[in-house]
Amino acid sequence: MTVKVGYKLWLEVEGKSIMGPGRAKLLRAIEKYGSLSAAARQIQISYRHAYMLVENLNERYGKPIVESRIGGSDGGGMKLTFSGKELLLMFEKFESLLQTEASKIEKLLGGN
Repeated sequence: MTVKVGYKLWLEVEGKSIMGPGRAKLLRAIEKYGSLSAAARQIQISYRHAYMLVENLNERYGKPIVESRIGGSDGGGMKLTFSGKELLLMFEKFESLLQTEASKIEKLLGGN
C-alpha cells in the first residue's frame, strides 16, 4: 500500500485568503505572458474570473500585486509589481517546503 500525503496551502491577510495554488498559477501566467487575457486563456479560466481574482488580490493584500500598462504600439498588458513578485516567491517557497516534508512523511509511512 502506498500512502500519499495531501495538503492545502494558502496565505491570509487579516483572516482573508489572498494566495493559493490557483492565484499563484494566474500570477505565473501573467508574468510569463504579460497579459491578463493571455494568462487566463493559458490556465483555462475566463477573463472575467481572472480579472476578479486580480482585483480581489490587490484589494486584500493592500498593495498592488499587478499593474496594467496602457495600450501603445505593443498593445499594453499587465505585469507583476515588486510586491507581486515577492508574494509569489514566498508562496512558491512555502509550497516547495511543504512538498519536501510531505515526501519525507510518505517515505516514512510507505517505506518508499
